[in-house]
Amino acid sequence: MAYKLVDGDYVIAPGHTAPTECDYIDELAQNAMVVLGTKRSKFYPNKDFGSYIYITDMQPLLAYLDAAARQAVDPLDGVYIKSVSRSGQDTVIVLTANDTERTVIIKNENNI
Repeated sequence: MAYKLVDGDYVIAPGHTAPTECDYIDELAQNAMVVLGTKRSKFYPNKDFGSYIYITDMQPLLAYLDAAARQAVDPLDGVYIKSVSRSGQDTVIVLTANDTERTVIIKNENNI
């Protein structure tokens, strides 16, 4: 299953079908994707929600992105950042959700 962010909403990517049900691990990964893809302090109900990974002028960049991702997922029980890398302008985050590995790709233009 693949999703993309369109106008702040997750939609099914072309060529993919909707899952009939979502298991707990997928839900954790989706929650991590939402919190990582939201600019921290821009979510009105909770200014501590989101991440600072959209700030890309900090050095060393990968260490900064790793710290920003860890800060963002800290409230999510059972979700841990394994690695952070860059692919062009995208931030690629490998995380574990209850010992199951998932990859989240955050595109700069998708940040809310």
